[in-house]
Amino acid sequence: MSYPIIFLSGELSLGGGAIVVLNLCDGLRESGQWEPIPAVFSKLGMIGAQIRESGHPVVGPFPEAVTHEDYVEMMFDACAAYNPAVIVANLGGDSFDFLRYVPAGVLRIGIIHSDDFHVYEMVNAYAPWIDVVVGVSAEICRKTRVRLSGAPTKIVQIASGVPAPAQPRIRRPDQELSVVYVGRIVEDAKRVSLMARVIRTSVGENPLIRWTLVGDGPDLPWMRRELADLAANVSFSGVMKYDQIPSILRNHDVFFLCSDYEGLPLSLIEAMGAGLTPVVSDLPSGISEAVNDANGIRVPVDREDLYVKALTGLADDRERLERLGRQARQDMLSNYSVEVMANKWVSLLENTSTGTDVVWKLRGPVTIPPITRYRWYFHPKLRAVRRILKICTRQLLRPTES
Repeated sequence: MSYPIIFLSGELSLGGGAIVVLNLCDGLRESGQWEPIPAVFSKLGMIGAQIRESGHPVVGPFPEAVTHEDYVEMMFDACAAYNPAVIVANLGGDSFDFLRYVPAGVLRIGIIHSDDFHVYEMVNAYAPWIDVVVGVSAEICRKTRVRLSGAPTKIVQIASGVPAPAQPRIRRPDQELSVVYVGRIVEDAKRVSLMARVIRTSVGENPLIRWTLVGDGPDLPWMRRELADLAANVSFSGVMKYDQIPSILRNHDVFFLCSDYEGLPLSLIEAMGAGLTPVVSDLPSGISEAVNDANGIRVPVDREDLYVKALTGLADDRERLERLGRQARQDMLSNYSVEVMANKWVSLLENTSTGTDVVWKLRGPVTIPPITRYRWYFHPKLRAVRRILKICTRQLLRPTES
């Protein structure tokens, strides 16, 4: 017998939190003890579509929903049909707010993917309705314990996992160094302006360094203009499907990341699994736990010169490049595979879930979310007004037929 476990997200577009659900669904299904069911409120997204194509049931989205109350009520009815033993709030405020309505006896879990002040604020606000917080890094768990000191909430570290690549990167005998970045092209967190400067300086010092930037984001047009004169050394691959990433990684030597905050970047551990050498910012959450002197190079966050030095040094020392890459792959296989992640989740669920049958009945109306800054806006008496405003907004934003 397998027990249903529902993973709630606002949407399942390309991103670390969505990919964790994809990988967890596959890993838990293999265990045979749990039936993972992703659920989305508003948008299926690229990863959600891939999950559905792989044979997993997906709850939602609910295009007919208009107000916050609609989403909660429709999601509640959809979850009730599965009578789940566990509800996991994965991404978004709606997911955590839904935990307030989960019947007693169902295990309520919240995942923290990012070492971000706003995420800690949200978890703190919903702590009374969370039985277990899962942090993807030791640093996230440490900060959560500080935030929730005195609360009975259990805090557990379970690192995210990715599929182990069947083959490592392709080795090249020449001195060309191929560097790849995979992620959002955005200044916030990813610091693409710093990346652009590192690219320009590294290519200036060694014209045999080639860069590939994989991803999309609001700052992609700026990035293209900024590096237009380096077209011989810099290529933009745009958004790629998740299952295409391994083939991209295999054709590169170094994975680059200069973020100023992260949780545990999945792109990093995917690259490590492919045998790439990480050159990454030295952040306390996730990165410093995965990358060490034996498997990569960590750079102080604002030291542009040291990012460049690390890259040009690897271009000149192929033996070190290969040594670090081999160890990176081994460390990923030992610590960050889907199997390792799924086994830790199974252990958590076995030791925490009661498996008690419950009655799924929504008790009382949907009330004002505790995290909102505009409490008056969510007053029950204004539900009809909000519905009208939302419908009008949808009509205005709907594309006109030609």
